[in-house]
Formats: sequence, structure tokens, C-alpha cells
Amino acid sequence: GYFSDSKGNAVPRSAFDYLRDHLGYRYELISASWPSSVKQGATYELRIRVTNRGFASCPTARTFDLAYAQKSGRYIYSPGAGENVDIRTIPPAAALQPEVANQGQEIICNAVAPNAPGKHQLVVMFPEAAPAKPVSAKKSAAANPSGAPAGADARNYIRFANRDAPYWVAQDRTCAGAILGEIEITR
Repeated sequence: GYFSDSKGNAVPRSAFDYLRDHLGYRYELISASWPSSVKQGATYELRIRVTNRGFASCPTARTFDLAYAQKSGRYIYSPGAGENVDIRTIPPAAALQPEVANQGQEIICNAVAPNAPGKHQLVVMFPEAAPAKPVSAKKSAAANPSGAPAGADARNYIRFANRDAPYWVAQDRTCAGAILGEIEITR
């Protein structure tokens, strides 16, 4: 629906509009799957499919982390869930391979459910591997009990370009990501 109006009619686009919207990287979430409930501390499989419709790859190394957000605003940060993932490996495919861009690249992660029973919003994040402004570990722990990386800033996280992908930002502004949906952690 990106090139259509609210009624589904095609919207004329100039070459300038197209280039402006695709300069740099443009990561889109195509699909995601995970179990609806998991026992606390248990390992489960998370699969997401991502494409890059931009003309370039992300210039900085990114980790693949998860957060389990609660309605109260509290969250549990789960770093390194996809330690083998680097978002830079998803090639730009907008101009070169449209069929690959539509299919995307699958990322499989063996995540560990937190020891916090209840319903959580499952959030996928791509923070910088080395934050731009390092903060002392002592100061970071005091300011951020949820465990987000020292010096993290939600403004530096990759945001999916999907118009309908809900986005979550921690109240302390240390991390942010796309909300995939709900997961229930059981005892």
C-alpha cells in the first residue's frame, strides 16, 4: 500500500519521490513467527523475514536484541538473542532484484524466555554494536535497571519502514524497536 491512497488507488510518483524514499537503507519487516506461549527460561524459535528496499546497506554494525515490554512500561532487555545476525548482510535489492526484495531474508533466532511470567509485547531491536556515546557501567546500571546497553539511545535504533509496523520506545529512552506481537511467559 505504499504507492496507493487510502482507497487503494495507485498514486502517481515522480522519479524524485522514488529516489528520496529509497536513498540509504530501507528495511521492511515482511513476516514474523514465534510460539504464543513459552515457559520461563525456555528456549524458543523466533523467525523474522526482512528486506532492504533501499539503495544501500546500513553503514554500521548492528546487533539483534529483544525486549519483553509490559503494559506498565517496564521491560526486560534480552541482548544478543541473534548474535550471529548482522543487518548489513541483508543486501539492497530495490533496483537490482525485485523478486528477492519481495521475498526478503529470513533471520532465525533461538531466544530464551525471561523469568517473568505474564503477557509481554515481543519487541525486536537493531541497536548499534558500539554506541556512539559510551557511558560508565556504574552510571548505566543506576540509570537503567532493565539492562539496555551502556550509552544506548533509542534514536539510534533501526526502525522498520513499514507504515503499519507498531514501534515501541522505552520510557527511559534507552532502547526502541518494532513490536512483533504478544507472547505469554508461563511458569
